[in-house]
Amino acid sequence: MQGLHVGRVFLFFLFSYSSTKYLCALIQWFSTISEGPDEDTGMWIVQPDLDANREFTLEVVHVNCILHGAHLIPVYGHNRLPIDIWHTNSLDIFRPTM
Repeated sequence: MQGLHVGRVFLFFLFSYSSTKYLCALIQWFSTISEGPDEDTGMWIVQPDLDANREFTLEVVHVNCILHGAHLIPVYGHNRLPIDIWHTNSLDIFRPTM
């Protein structure tokens, strides 16, 4: 991925300190699960980073650290999609099968 990292933005916010405004984002980090893109799709497969307590890894970063947007698409599998799936939970419902 040429040194780039994948993250999901949960929140954009700003705060002031000593009369300086800082534009920030709360990021959930993801890591690739292989050394290269998927052979069938040509896309990278990522999974959420977890800490020692198996909680999502979150970090606050300055918005200048964000290079560009990317679309994260779940690995759907072969089963029917659940009726209660929404864009807000689709990345949390599906798990990579690799």
